[in-house]
Amino acid sequence: MKKLRACLLTVIAVLLCMAFVSLSPSYSSQPAAVTGGDKVYVGGFPIGISLDVGGVLVDGVTGVETEYGNAKVDGFKKGDIIKKINGNDIRSADDVQRALDGESVTVEFLRDGRTETVEIHPLIEAYSGKPRLGV
Repeated sequence: MKKLRACLLTVIAVLLCMAFVSLSPSYSSQPAAVTGGDKVYVGGFPIGISLDVGGVLVDGVTGVETEYGNAKVDGFKKGDIIKKINGNDIRSADDVQRALDGESVTVEFLRDGRTETVEIHPLIEAYSGKPRLGV
């Protein structure tokens, strides 16, 4: 009797699976019709892309966690491209870290197509003890 029940349940499960498979929409290899609209919604997984912008692109400005709390370095905005620090060409985040050697640094960067130069005082990060710009 138990074998009969198990067999009937298996047959019912297979029939239900087949019914749901036949009800699922079929997919076509034809291109989708494009309707009027100027928005694109991107989905999927984020990936890292490296761009050569002739310097280091400031993707965002954050604070630096110092021994006194979270502090922000003034001078940068998202989209700036850091070209030089103390006259040394900058090509990577490692170049930025190596260039931060004193109490203040002279930074040359591009903003909105214009080259600007500012003197910035890096902040010392609490947990690493290294100077940071907060970018």
